[in-house]
Amino acid sequence: MTAGSLRNIPRFFRMIWAVSPRLTLTNVTLRLAQSGLPLAQLYVGKEIIDVVIQAVQNPGVLPPIGSVGHPVWCWIGLEFGLVALSSLLGRAVTLVDGLLGDLVSNDASVRIIRHAATLDLYQFEDPTFYDKLERARTQTASRTVLMSMVLSQAQDLITILFLAGGLIAFEPAARGSGIVHVLLWLRGRAVALGWRVAVVKLLASGLAIGSGLPVGPEGPSIQIGASVARESADALHGGRHRRLAVAVGSGAGLAAGFRSPLGGIAYILEEMLGRSSLRTNAVAAFTTFMALVWTRVLNDPAHGPLLVRNLVPIEEVPSRVNELRLIDLPLLLGLGVAAGLLAFPYQRGLLALKRRFQTLALPPWKLLPLLGLAMGALGVLLPPAFDNADRLSFAALAGMNGPVEALRVLLIQGLGTAVAVAADAPGGFLAPALVVGASLG
Repeated sequence: MTAGSLRNIPRFFRMIWAVSPRLTLTNVTLRLAQSGLPLAQLYVGKEIIDVVIQAVQNPGVLPPIGSVGHPVWCWIGLEFGLVALSSLLGRAVTLVDGLLGDLVSNDASVRIIRHAATLDLYQFEDPTFYDKLERARTQTASRTVLMSMVLSQAQDLITILFLAGGLIAFEPAARGSGIVHVLLWLRGRAVALGWRVAVVKLLASGLAIGSGLPVGPEGPSIQIGASVARESADALHGGRHRRLAVAVGSGAGLAAGFRSPLGGIAYILEEMLGRSSLRTNAVAAFTTFMALVWTRVLNDPAHGPLLVRNLVPIEEVPSRVNELRLIDLPLLLGLGVAAGLLAFPYQRGLLALKRRFQTLALPPWKLLPLLGLAMGALGVLLPPAFDNADRLSFAALAGMNGPVEALRVLLIQGLGTAVAVAADAPGGFLAPALVVGASLG
């Protein structure tokens, strides 16, 4: 799908809205309700398990599980009700899609007929023009399929964000990038780190990044590494080495995420611990190196352990230092000054936006879907290379068509990153900040 076809989607939906605003609103409302049902079903399933565990552990507190008055039957009935409601909503969405699609197809046919009535006879005798008119007439039926596909993809995206928000509500320590949580734990604060945080962070960040939110993997990898390291230290009865284990685990997560063991070592010694010793340096170097080795092995199972003996960079460094000219230095200096001057009001605005979200007091399962809807609407204006953030390469950033497109990417990515960070979306902010800086450059 090209950028031109993506830009026609808002116009297409304006045409759908003009045909029948009532059916369009009904369709959107039904899909929003259906997208929230998987989260509701998971919550009811959790309550069923909790009630059963409570009945087994405390037999005298609740009525017998076989009796009608036991709470588990209320939750089971609610679960069946949600399943039935999901089926009914699915059938209602199919019905409304069909009705709305027929109206859109009829409206497009009427427009073509009206346009054809204004043409002269000699234009119909032109075979090229007649073929175009015939294709426009036959393609009106396929527009309904396009409408259903776009709305279904939007519904799936909202469902994913509902699930991510539900996970964050289930474990609040997994919200945000996670770097601050690790730093607070190392400074003696009572911050949750453990298997539960690691699993929830893994799932929530995967859902957030996979759904297209402007967040990166570096923050979650640091928090997951720290959580696993703490649990490992406790399992090995290494309580007195727990602080070192958490710091080294977070650095290993950073090294694995960016494939940079030296960066992981510097992060451990400078940011996490603030000190250095021979023993600490050796542990940090070994852990970050092994994190990189296993990342390479797991990412390329066809070669396996051969990568251990041939640890070459996965990508060539895109910049060419030998092409740097002296005349470029003032321009690069000006770029650095501009980035520094813009960073201060950007951070001030981010903090103000964060306070605004705190004032709204929306739970994550409500806030993240709204954020996804806003970013999806703005994402239509981005170049096609930004459809898959994982495959966004240096060549795509350097190949933007002129300063206008680069400015548009800068504004959309900058705004999206600020909103995602202020909303405590489960993901890092370094990767999207690199995109913002590349667009500025």
